[in-house]
Amino acid sequence: MKKFEKAGVNIVWVNDTQMKGLNQRFRSNSAVSNVISFSINETMDGRLHLGEIVINLDEARREAAKLHLSLRNEILRLGVHGLRNLLNESHCF
Repeated sequence: MKKFEKAGVNIVWVNDTQMKGLNQRFRSNSAVSNVISFSINETMDGRLHLGEIVINLDEARREAAKLHLSLRNEILRLGVHGLRNLLNESHCF
């Protein structure tokens, strides 16, 4: 297995409508979700590109209020969740 000094991800911000469209296109359902990840795992300019993390800001706002978190902390939580998905780690944490 090749080791990389640097790795990267893209983070994409969407709303409910856009997330529904992505879920319909790539997951065959039209549910609103908070985060989805798309694995790429390609080398670009000597850097491993893991993929894209798509965060639904509308859902993040609702969840932040429900969980009594700041929007910033909820976005961080969702980003970690998406990164764990790209690294093929469990949903249980």
